[in-house]
Amino acid sequence: MQYYFIIFLFCLNIFCVKAQSIDCPKPIIVGKASDSNYQIIYPLGWSEKGNFSYIHQDINVLAGGGGFQYYFIIQNMKTDTTVFEKRFYGDPNEGKYKWEPFSTNIDSIAYKEMAYFDYAFFKTITWPLNGGEISDILALHKIKTTHTFFNNTLDLKKKNITIDERSSFDNHTLTTDYKIILNSKTKGKKTIYHWHCDAKCKALSKNDYPDYRKFVIKGYFKSPFENRIAIIAFREVNGYEEIEEFPFMVGADLENGYNKTLPNKK
Repeated sequence: MQYYFIIFLFCLNIFCVKAQSIDCPKPIIVGKASDSNYQIIYPLGWSEKGNFSYIHQDINVLAGGGGFQYYFIIQNMKTDTTVFEKRFYGDPNEGKYKWEPFSTNIDSIAYKEMAYFDYAFFKTITWPLNGGEISDILALHKIKTTHTFFNNTLDLKKKNITIDERSSFDNHTLTTDYKIILNSKTKGKKTIYHWHCDAKCKALSKNDYPDYRKFVIKGYFKSPFENRIAIIAFREVNGYEEIEEFPFMVGADLENGYNKTLPNKK
């Protein structure tokens, strides 16, 4: 009897491992690659409690001559707090990696847009090494992996909602104040993101890295469980010979909380 019980536990364990396994996600080019103003996002899914998970491939590292750097992130889009984050790095120049560079159909499309993030490396090397751990963490946070579309913010006009960006500048160069505001024709408006430059920041010039900032909204991801979105924006700063972009997510409830202003977010 004990023998059959052990066999049962063994089979159950195999089933659980397979149940936690998910397919390799596909990348979304966010921004304009032809202007070297882009980042790569691999959306993973949402939880019913408002957590959104994604992998960000940092193109700033690639542009700087480094390897491929990825951040696995789970963010609560009700509070905008990071629930979990882990960095993965791979150097394609290391001899231990064996893969055919730029060999996927996605890579072919990306080449035409001048986006050189090499999905083949992610699919062949990064995901097999880390996908199991990622799947387990997603299961722990009850995140359901689904195909998530990247939407233009103009699409929200169909719901009578618009997203406004408001920036204040010092000497037309240094951003001193930035807000993202949701406007609803029926429910009013609400500020969902507010960054303010303090006195120390204002004392810096546009050549003082990294406080020369520019913000720009790129689009959003929609939760399948509620009328909630994750807006992706870029914070642009001075980099080596060119602007560097750092994406961040801002959550917004399209149904509730209007006429309320959130405190400043650093």
